[in-house]
Amino acid sequence: VLRFGSFTLKSGRTSPYFFNAGLFTTGEALARLGEFYADAIVASGVEFDCIFGPAYKGITLAAAQLGS
Repeated sequence: VLRFGSFTLKSGRTSPYFFNAGLFTTGEALARLGEFYADAIVASGVEFDCIFGPAYKGITLAAAQLGS
């Protein structure tokens, strides 16, 4: 899911890594990912009052975090 290398993003920029959320193919896997994100956000100590998920795959990831 997280790959390292040289990737050209849709924006045209180059990135040393690429996170392919499209490889999460089950609800269980997506729920686990949401838990990991939620844990990382809380552990960071950053105060927040909302979760934003950029279109299109980000919306699903944000929704998965809200359940945690």
